[in-house]
Amino acid sequence: ATIGQVAVPLPLELAAVFVGAVVGGVFAADHKLDIMGMATLGIVAGLGGGIIRDVILLDHGVAAFSSRDFLIVALLAAALGYYFTGLVHRLNPVLFTIDALSLGLFAIVGADKAMRAGLMPMPAILLGTITAVGGSVLRDMLVGDVPRLLRPGTLYGLTAVVGAGFFVLLVDIAHVTKGWAGIVSVALAVVVRGLSVWLKWETKPASDLSPLLFGAARRIRDGARDPWRR
Repeated sequence: ATIGQVAVPLPLELAAVFVGAVVGGVFAADHKLDIMGMATLGIVAGLGGGIIRDVILLDHGVAAFSSRDFLIVALLAAALGYYFTGLVHRLNPVLFTIDALSLGLFAIVGADKAMRAGLMPMPAILLGTITAVGGSVLRDMLVGDVPRLLRPGTLYGLTAVVGAGFFVLLVDIAHVTKGWAGIVSVALAVVVRGLSVWLKWETKPASDLSPLLFGAARRIRDGARDPWRR
């Protein structure tokens, strides 16, 4: 798991950054922020997950700052979302497809980088998930919203967990080559994300199970008092 590196083609990586930053720009417009708010949300939404990952890993460098292309794409995309929100809404199907793909890509890249840094499978899955969804969490927090990751809804965060988890399972346990493991894991993440929206698979708020527990305890107690009771 520490040998070799998952290399995502630069155009795909920039496309994933672009989608995240576009959404950040739309958020800035919806919340009536100024141009600085637009730039901040665009950079955070497009690059935040990778920055969090690299800061956690400390001595492996911050990939988002290794090339000016990432920052330029994030700023241009944020401006597009900020000034052309109507156009962005018309492109929703395309953006959704790229977003689903980016979830899987960022998840496997984060998990791979964690494994190459010597982390165990569970922390590697966690770091892959953070890479995929960290930008959206920071974006929502900056505008005062409960992060989408934490709200009931379609399987956004779980999609990242599935992608990162399956990649780690294939590479670290099944010893599948990273190339094939990455392709399968990203494809699975895209399928899960797409089906969750199409079939309306949604997580739900917590239900209080205390009445069930108390009822079961009451029945056990009553049965102990009167074992012949039916």
